[in-house]
Amino acid sequence: MKTIPMGNTDIMITPVGMGVLTIGNTQLNLPLAEGAKIVRYAYDKGIRLFDTAQFYETYSYIKEAFRDIDMSSNNPDRPVIASKSLVLSYGEMEDAIQECLEVLDIETIDIFKLHDIKTEIIAASIRHPIHVIDAARAGCDIATVPYKVIAQLIIHPLTDNGIERFIKDWETVPKN
Repeated sequence: MKTIPMGNTDIMITPVGMGVLTIGNTQLNLPLAEGAKIVRYAYDKGIRLFDTAQFYETYSYIKEAFRDIDMSSNNPDRPVIASKSLVLSYGEMEDAIQECLEVLDIETIDIFKLHDIKTEIIAASIRHPIHVIDAARAGCDIATVPYKVIAQLIIHPLTDNGIERFIKDWETVPKN
């Protein structure tokens, strides 16, 4: 099956993906071998995007289905894993991501979504670092920001100059 880039990323996905919710405990509750066989069948037919979630309890099916596949990020034919969680805090999100990585025994999760984020104001179409500042000043709860803009926020001449000045000042502090 042909693959296409996901948005503006270098993640290549198939136009059709497989959601694994139905094979897990919350729906069909298939035996591990049977559910893994279904996931593997989809992979063997060319599907490369697999959607799961912490609360689906389907990580074990995916791990079993792909046990003989090189899941490293440098394998262009590996399955793309999308997962999600209902957690409410940053710490819980880190825990949910770590659980997914450990249970699936993979080095990266390609897509991770948080469900049910309580927001009132969402900023979209952020195209410049000043837009991020404007959105924050306007009281936005969340914003969709391309990686390029995030990099521009971090890599800035004033930031670099500030770090250089800090290091020079720190070097003048007497050490005990």
